[in-house]
Amino acid sequence: MRISANKVFRLKYLKSLATALTIGINSGLVYAFFVTTTTAYFKDIGFSLVVIGLLSIKTMPYSFKYLWSPFIDSYSVKIFPKNFGLRKSWIISMQFILFISIGSFGYINAENNIYLLVIILIFIGLIGATYDIAMEAYRIELFSKSASGIGNAFVVYGFRIGFVISGIFGLFLSTIIEWKYVFVILSLFILPCIVVVCFSADKIRYNEKKKKLNYKIWFANKFIEPIKILITIPKFVLVLITIAFYKASDAYLDTMSIPFLMDIGFSKNEIAGVAKTCGIIGVVIGTFIGGILIIKTQFKFNLVFAEILASITNLQFLIFLTIKNNIVVLGIINLIESISYGMSNIILITYMSSLCNKKYIATHYAILISFSGLIRSFLAPTSGVVVETYGWHNFFVISSLLSIPSLFCIYLLYWYNKRLPEK
Repeated sequence: MRISANKVFRLKYLKSLATALTIGINSGLVYAFFVTTTTAYFKDIGFSLVVIGLLSIKTMPYSFKYLWSPFIDSYSVKIFPKNFGLRKSWIISMQFILFISIGSFGYINAENNIYLLVIILIFIGLIGATYDIAMEAYRIELFSKSASGIGNAFVVYGFRIGFVISGIFGLFLSTIIEWKYVFVILSLFILPCIVVVCFSADKIRYNEKKKKLNYKIWFANKFIEPIKILITIPKFVLVLITIAFYKASDAYLDTMSIPFLMDIGFSKNEIAGVAKTCGIIGVVIGTFIGGILIIKTQFKFNLVFAEILASITNLQFLIFLTIKNNIVVLGIINLIESISYGMSNIILITYMSSLCNKKYIATHYAILISFSGLIRSFLAPTSGVVVETYGWHNFFVISSLLSIPSLFCIYLLYWYNKRLPEK
């Protein structure tokens, strides 16, 4: 029986969608491991808020991944055959290391060896960031331009599924079994991704002749030239400050949200079942609303509206200081905060994409998204100190005020000059 070309095409397309979904799941699982699962684990084993805040440096490698992304583009992992595929070699290697690292994480004596814990967390962060570099490049190459929209959507859906597995399912498991077994079970979800990627297509092959590079030219083309073009953007410093502090209030809140909810009496089951579930629903709704705003409204208004909303929604957590652990309020507050997060996220992504030069779109986006996380990575470790020194009330106020630098720069970019009289 012969299969028609149309059916073969559809089969290959479905295979690509399955790959996109799977690599997205793995990315979301690892990221949730950092921002949700380990934070709850540290709170459970008795770490202070100061230490939990300082340990947020674990996500810092994601802010510096541009520095080694050209190497991922130029060299393959030697343990694989030459015809295996450049992207697949990096993705599978990083997945295997993540499988081992996350699975064994609970067996570290974290309470008695904080320095070893920091080193391991940063190491896992480096591996996760390297995986994201290879995964994003693979995602772009996996689909044609006409199919890139649906391909990107499947990666985003996969990311959300991975976040649920690690962030929600992981918290539920921790109420039933020991944390060390939770991390082992979460690591097992990485294995299906390794299998799927092994049988996925990869058109990019490593050419052995590429080893004989002129490193000065390579460095100039990969690092210097993209930066020189990027800094020609009008008022580039204001643009960078806008991006750096945009969503900083959200990032500051994220570091302490789970410890705060546990402190005021919510159980891990309640946080996982209500807060995180409402949070995921809110992000989906907010992303949809943000997409409509981008189509219907000018960017300058979108940037200001979403950032003001992100700032205000942090203040709603002050309600808990009065009413404590009300489960209905928990769901409503997290839904509103997550809608705001989804809106600001899609607006920021679209804004950064609009700044990229077509010739260096992937490199420019990597630089901008790395810079967007850089300030947040430096700010987040201070969150625990602020709580311990000034209390929860002042923490939420301070986190809200972190939106001011971004809002001020947006004003200077889009409104200030128009108010000046013409010469």
